[in-house]
Amino acid sequence: MRDRADDTAYVTQRSPRLLRTAYLVCRDWATAEDLLQTALAPALAPATEHPRTLSKNEKVLVCRHPLSGIG
Repeated sequence: MRDRADDTAYVTQRSPRLLRTAYLVCRDWATAEDLLQTALAPALAPATEHPRTLSKNEKVLVCRHPLSGIG
């Protein structure tokens, strides 16, 4: 089971880069923040045990964007 402090450190460390990536995808800061939350939610869900990697989160950002046509 993960420690809450680990989750906080993960979000603090990864959020700035992921937010910039999200902005590059959608060119709107408000939408970028929504995409960031969408990308981080599965990684922080209590029941998940999958590895939290930056590339996976970036993939979620791109795939969940409405204009991507993927997710």
